Amino acid sequence: MVTLKRLIWTLLTMLVVLVLFNFYGPFSNRFYFGKLDGYMFLLLVAFQALYLFRLLAKTKNEMNSDSQLRYLEYVVYGVLVVYGYKTIDTVLSLNLASEIQPDLLPETFFPLVLLSLALYLLVIILSVLTFTFRKRLLGSFSQETIEDNGIRGSL
Repeated sequence: MVTLKRLIWTLLTMLVVLVLFNFYGPFSNRFYFGKLDGYMFLLLVAFQALYLFRLLAKTKNEMNSDSQLRYLEYVVYGVLVVYGYKTIDTVLSLNLASEIQPDLLPETFFPLVLLSLALYLLVIILSVLTFTFRKRLLGSFSQETIEDNGIRGSL
């Protein structure tokens, strides 16, 4: 049975692996820690991790949704778009590899790129699943529910 806690920890583990893969250059078989986009991706993943930890705390304490969690979820919606872009970029890398002579590609190219593609797809699916868990366990983000709880903070 899938529990929210297990789902969140699985998702966080996948995100850590994807952050590492984001610094990896599959065509050269090297890590590039000087890439600015790797750090921007890390920042986006940090927002999702913050959302996941807040969601876990809210469900553990049996609290209702609040505006801060709502704003974080909206940020995660944007992060999902980035994951979609990275998925398409990974597919394009696989397509480009078919045009290159196989002996020029490192042996690790296909396994790591396919693993990366699978992780991006799973992260998207599991992220959407966390939204459904949040709605089922904490309720919707209706303005009345947030105001009834006396929460009017901002992120």
